Amino acid sequence: MTEQEMEKFAELIVNKLIAKQAEYDAQFMVELTKTVGPEYDISIDYNTGMSVEDQIQQLEDQIDNCVKTDNFEAIKPLQDQINKLLNGKN
Repeated sequence: MTEQEMEKFAELIVNKLIAKQAEYDAQFMVELTKTVGPEYDISIDYNTGMSVEDQIQQLEDQIDNCVKTDNFEAIKPLQDQINKLLNGKN
């Protein structure tokens, strides 16, 4: 395996891990909202080091994945995060 192939492979792994963690975060938010109730404003902010555009694209990809897997409950927290990024509340 060449250096370039290893780098591409490593990048794929990291991107999969980031996407999976974001799915877990979204599911956690769904469960947390169920536990404490919808009247509480719950938000978890973290800095990924990615540009806003890249973060939005990643969240949109996760929404597409949620639709494909019928995980519709996880979509709202993802969309809320997109809205925060678009409004500059990173």
